[in-house]
Amino acid sequence: MAVAALVAALSLLTGHEPFRALDALWRGSFGSRYAILSATLVRATPLILTGLAVTLAFTAGVMNIGAEGQLLAGGAAAATVDAIVGPALGWLSVPLALLGGALAGAGWAFLPAWLRRRFGVLEVISTIMMNFVALYLVGYLVRGPLQEPLRIYPQSPAISESARLPIIASGTRLHLGFLIALMCGAMLWWALRSTAAGFRVRLLGANPDAARSAGLIDVGRTAMRAVPGQRFQFDWNVNNGRNEVDAMRYWPGVTLVKLNRPVASVVAVL
Repeated sequence: MAVAALVAALSLLTGHEPFRALDALWRGSFGSRYAILSATLVRATPLILTGLAVTLAFTAGVMNIGAEGQLLAGGAAAATVDAIVGPALGWLSVPLALLGGALAGAGWAFLPAWLRRRFGVLEVISTIMMNFVALYLVGYLVRGPLQEPLRIYPQSPAISESARLPIIASGTRLHLGFLIALMCGAMLWWALRSTAAGFRVRLLGANPDAARSAGLIDVGRTAMRAVPGQRFQFDWNVNNGRNEVDAMRYWPGVTLVKLNRPVASVVAVL
């Protein structure tokens, strides 16, 4: 209802008919099988994954605002892996690209985590700054080493077929990444609720002073691990080879709506 009201208000302010705008919004997202599977669920996949990633940091009380930069770093690394390996390794290209993206995303988060632990630099500031660094780095790459062969458009070459996740619904763009996102949500929920590491993360976020007084939790180390660890969930095939990351700009709203709970994160995105 809030989204509908916002769309209607913006339509009125710009001199457009709100009902036509709402109808277009509905038809484009839920109006047909193709709209649901090829548009809504495909674009929801990176939002789910990044929302889940931020959930881990926020649950630990770490205000990581750098998920967009970490996604860009992971996507650039995965594209680089594909550019180097190409179709030569066949299906092995998929796990290699996934691993490369996860490592790059985690590495991008490691620097703010280290700065927080070593020098007390607030992660809110450092992670935001790293977003811009990642943005300009990707801009350089798609105009330089990773630019498509014709050197016309600022984008990387299309991801090779062997490095793309398989389509799970014929006639649509919905790929295995959506199921992986749901699986990551279930795994994160279980880990936070049923493991010793998850308990430490929740205790740290709920009351760091109590966690420190208990003497059984290294507060600094747990917080530091919560930031890079989030990017290991999944960081490639955002839109299965299309190199689209615009949807990721809306991850903060998803994080605030989901109240730091994995299941709520998935529901909020959808």
